Amino acid sequence: MSLSSAFRFEFDNPNAKELRQAYWKQQRRIKKDELMEGRDQNVKEMSITNLIAKWRETLDETAAHRQLKRQNEEMIEEFCQSLKEMTAIRRAQLKKLLEEEQDLYEQEFNAKGLAFYKQRT
Repeated sequence: MSLSSAFRFEFDNPNAKELRQAYWKQQRRIKKDELMEGRDQNVKEMSITNLIAKWRETLDETAAHRQLKRQNEEMIEEFCQSLKEMTAIRRAQLKKLLEEEQDLYEQEFNAKGLAFYKQRT
C-alpha cells in the first residue's frame, strides 16, 4: 500500500505526522517480519540439508558394514568349499593308495602261488 493511498483521507488531519510515523513503523515491522521469515526458511532448508547429509553418511556406513558382512560370508563359504575339496582330494588319494596296496598284495600272493577270493556279483 503506498503512502499516498494510505493517507488520502487523512490529508487534512492535524495528526498526519503521527500517522506517517505509525505507517513507517508498520513498514519497518513488515520488513523485519519478512526478514525473519526468510531466515526461518533458511534455517528449515539448512535443517533439511543436514538431514540429507546425515542420511547419506549413515547410508555410506551401512553400505560399508553390509559389504564387510558379505565379504565375511563369502570367505566362510570359500573356506567350507576348500574343506570339501580337500576331503575329496584326500579320499581320492586314500582310494589310490588302497588300490596300490591291493595290487601289491595280489602280486605278493601270486608270487607265492596264492590268490584272493573275489566274489562276483
